[in-house]
Amino acid sequence: MMGADWIAYQASEMKWQPPPEPWTNHDFLPIATMYAVGYVPDSDYLLVLSETGRGVFDCRTGERVGRDRNPNEHEWWDTKCLIAQGIPPVANQSIRTVGHYGGGLKKFAADLWHLERIAPYWPLESIVLSQSSRGRWSAEWFDESYKIFPNGDGDSILAYGFSDTDKSFVIACSSGILLYSRL
Repeated sequence: MMGADWIAYQASEMKWQPPPEPWTNHDFLPIATMYAVGYVPDSDYLLVLSETGRGVFDCRTGERVGRDRNPNEHEWWDTKCLIAQGIPPVANQSIRTVGHYGGGLKKFAADLWHLERIAPYWPLESIVLSQSSRGRWSAEWFDESYKIFPNGDGDSILAYGFSDTDKSFVIACSSGILLYSRL
């Protein structure tokens, strides 16, 4: 059994790497004063909630496809139930959110891809992508995993996880979003 010190050392030694095939990452998209994100059910559209309104992003392309500048979140976001109302092109949809008020996204895809949050130098956190079926935190797991989000500037991670389709995932931090997709 590996001790906690060994695991912390292995995690701290991981270097940033681009995501492995079949994954592609899109440019970091800055979002000022972001509150939460949520995937539209059974799609790769992501609703982003911020102090300045709502935006919808197509995670397959990384493009923003909708914008609403209504900052009155009490009109479109239930922070108790963590449900927000969509805007075109996903208008009239209720979308579960995750962010400052809680919630969560899927950490595992059906084909064993999974995301892990690590923090060997807390409060600095990173996100690791892996498809390894080896024992979690084993030497083999570290060898077969990719540190895709090296949070070296102290930006707090609000949310991370896969869409319902397993074709995209998001890493949302206090300053913006990073989108990943595959065909």
